[in-house]
Amino acid sequence: MVKGDGLSTVVRIHPCPPFMKLTTSQCAAFFGRKLGETMRQIKVKSISQQIEITGDEAKHLIYSLRSRVGERINVVDEDGQRAIIELVNFSKDKVTGQLIKELSPNQRESITLAVSVPKRGFDNIIRQATEIGVLAIQPLITERTVLQPSISKQERWQRIAKEAAEQSGAFEPTIKPIISLKELIEQTTEQIIFCNETENQRKVSEVELKDKVTIIIGCEGGFSESEINFIKAADSVSVTLGNNILKVDTAAIFALSAIKALS
Repeated sequence: MVKGDGLSTVVRIHPCPPFMKLTTSQCAAFFGRKLGETMRQIKVKSISQQIEITGDEAKHLIYSLRSRVGERINVVDEDGQRAIIELVNFSKDKVTGQLIKELSPNQRESITLAVSVPKRGFDNIIRQATEIGVLAIQPLITERTVLQPSISKQERWQRIAKEAAEQSGAFEPTIKPIISLKELIEQTTEQIIFCNETENQRKVSEVELKDKVTIIIGCEGGFSESEINFIKAADSVSVTLGNNILKVDTAAIFALSAIKALS
């Protein structure tokens, strides 16, 4: 038992390793969080009076966060509904929680961000787009795409989106399978907002948005002339992101933020 300096409760903790160089109160704060102060959201299938947490989420609570009976945490289900639950039981691979309070649901997003995969920076695009709010992220292969991602990359990207959603309280977007620009245009039934470097008239703020939107961003070097004509022919809305030359990750987050502000 360690009593933290200035703490009103006695906190049971694991001894702090010497290399951490923490005071008693800092050690208690690090290992013994107050009730309801877990920052990360835990993903569950649905919100109900009694909630079972299994798989990786249960392991995360048990072994990484060292959660305990009586601790309150935030959870979010597949529809974006959020709640506070109190942990009431632990087993080897399952944690059970009791519903304390339902919170206002996260708004289900309606924007898909389609980006031609850049040589570097796609991880940051996923993190920041998730924090801002997006339904899905669509990696694209275009004529000037240098990187040819593998399936394992997609799995890694989904984990990044999951972590960003848990940390920010945002909706977890789907990282879609990598496809070509042609496949995207043929499959998309949503309004296409084409961030076109050759467009110098229409601004994002001048676009009348529909309920569901797909934003298309090119990679380093932009789109080829044939690709630009192909996208334009698909009844897309071409917009400018300004006169400056933007990096891919900057353009993606700029465009998403501007359209979120309108929606």
